[in-house]
Amino acid sequence: MNITISNISKIIYCIAIYLCLSPNIYALTTAYQFEDKVYRDHIKSTNLSLKDNPFLTDPILTLGSNDKQLLLQFDDIKGGFQNYWYTIIQVNHTFTEPSRLITTQYLSGFFEDQIINYQIAFNTLQRYTHYTLAFPNQNIQINQTGAYILLVYENHDKDKPILTRKFYVLKPQVNIETTIRRGLLNDDLFTKQKIDVQINLNNLNINLPADEIKLVIQQNGRLDNIIYNVKPTFINGKKLQYTMDNINLFSGNNDFRQFDTRSLNFNYLNVVAVTHDSITRVILHNDIDRSKQAYTFHLDANGRFVNGLLNQNATTADVDYAWVYFNFTTNKIPPKGQFYIYGGLTDWHIDPNAQLYFDSNTNQYQGKLYLKQGYYDYQYAFIKENKDPQTEIDFSYSEGNFYETEHNYQIFVYYRPFGAMFDNLIGYTKFNTMSR
Repeated sequence: MNITISNISKIIYCIAIYLCLSPNIYALTTAYQFEDKVYRDHIKSTNLSLKDNPFLTDPILTLGSNDKQLLLQFDDIKGGFQNYWYTIIQVNHTFTEPSRLITTQYLSGFFEDQIINYQIAFNTLQRYTHYTLAFPNQNIQINQTGAYILLVYENHDKDKPILTRKFYVLKPQVNIETTIRRGLLNDDLFTKQKIDVQINLNNLNINLPADEIKLVIQQNGRLDNIIYNVKPTFINGKKLQYTMDNINLFSGNNDFRQFDTRSLNFNYLNVVAVTHDSITRVILHNDIDRSKQAYTFHLDANGRFVNGLLNQNATTADVDYAWVYFNFTTNKIPPKGQFYIYGGLTDWHIDPNAQLYFDSNTNQYQGKLYLKQGYYDYQYAFIKENKDPQTEIDFSYSEGNFYETEHNYQIFVYYRPFGAMFDNLIGYTKFNTMSR
């Protein structure tokens, strides 16, 4: 075979076209992950929610609802204007790999775009720029249901990620019924919550529902204990029931602790002192081990946070930052390991910046986080030595474990026929344990 310059040019052209259209193009990089994550220390206060109700709403769109958008907000404490771009990636229902669709099959318009809406912080000690992005928009539209990742990156270079955020696009085709019970086995009676699920397939004709229907259950926003791919206990015509005694079990844990820094001039919820000099410091009350206390209901936001001020007329760029100091005391002697501040304020990850360190002078575990003013939920998580910090989180040394605890649960139902190229999100519901 004779290889000519013309043939080489054609080969290069074909490779370029393949890379532009290949569904695996995003899998070729390890610069970012398909999860809620911030990749730069100067990026703070990231939130993705419904645009028309940005407080404590979940990033879920209904396909074809042209009047609905998601709103991304984040701060860059470097200040000034940075050249940030974004794209959207369809992934599988476990957020572990991209779907097999090419980009043109799930996006219309452009495949990437620049973030151009921003505000410079005003009257704050911490300089920062507040960025916002509403999507889908006139430049980028979404054509398929499923699980997605919003990727924000720097200087038009996807190998320089700034943040990633999960979101979902739904086309409701099934009905979902849920029942919450305490754990049925002896070891679970006082510590576990059991979620029974029934899916009514309605008019869908599915050949292999036990294999082609994918059930996902999530407690609050936690990532470490999501339940994937449970097989139905019974299939009765169009109804799939997930009721076996040892499935869909979640530890009850405890209600979240809270603090409120919407004013830095007064001590609000769980704040014992605020000091001002070149920086602002917020000292929280000493937290104690709750694991041996009886369960008592405390109203919380199930691990979420809301940035803002008590002044309702303030904008998001009027809100300042402060170092928040945490103190935790326990009479237990835990095994080898570390305590961490945990919740939505750490993106539901075990964050090295949120580690607590033992102070032998005060007999306390102490830590700090640099946070924007607002209302925050949090807990103290313990990671035993040599355990996976993202999947083996232990609250028994700090928070306790009670079946009565109030939680939000989200149920996702995906459908992927044999040979299909993506997971179709056909059902979703959210419920609170107190409403059952």
